[in-house]
Amino acid sequence: MHLPEIDRYAYLSSVFHRCDPRVKIVSIGALIFCIALSSDIRMVSLGFLVASFFIFLSRLPLSFIFIHLRWVLVFVLFFFLIMPLTHHPVEGLKLALLIGLRAISCVLLIFPMIGTDRFDLTLKALQSLRVPNKLVQLFMFSYRYIFVFFDETRRMFIAVRAKGHNQRLNIQSLRIVAHLIGMLLIRAYERTSKIYYAMISRGYTGRIETLEEFRIRPMDVVIGFLIVACAIFITIGG
Repeated sequence: MHLPEIDRYAYLSSVFHRCDPRVKIVSIGALIFCIALSSDIRMVSLGFLVASFFIFLSRLPLSFIFIHLRWVLVFVLFFFLIMPLTHHPVEGLKLALLIGLRAISCVLLIFPMIGTDRFDLTLKALQSLRVPNKLVQLFMFSYRYIFVFFDETRRMFIAVRAKGHNQRLNIQSLRIVAHLIGMLLIRAYERTSKIYYAMISRGYTGRIETLEEFRIRPMDVVIGFLIVACAIFITIGG
């Protein structure tokens, strides 16, 4: 099963790739927060331009960005269809544009924030920023094993269809689906136990351990200051 790796291009070289991950998380996270709360279309448009410029600086392929952004674009399209019908047409379009720019800008900023570092380094950065360790572990296991869960579900339904089951809305189909869900939960529990004992045997202590050590350089401070300055300007300007 193909996994949508957010850190596929962490090996590239750019301003954001060389920046300390803790600085990126704090500064870009603040910028995302300010854009999401802004109600001024001018400031949100500025945030969109800043996010686009950051994508350019990160050197991430546009095809990679679009693959992950396409569902957000579909989500935004619904607002352009619904808002003009529930508000005055012009006001509805303005509101849809505001919501759309917010959503797209925030998603675009996620790429230079966590797509320019390996995922394990991002988790270690969260850990060093005093994010609750249980939450960090939840991020790690969810990102890794949610795809295993989906793959197992897909294989089970393929097996059922191979045995001649037709997906119809009747009592028999509901009974089969209920049995599949029960079996999926049992398999998930069994796999969880095996994974736990395998990790314990490999020295798992409940914390992210890597060989890399973080060090904030003067350039990291400059980058973080400029990003936070953009966030403050968007907040004050709105």
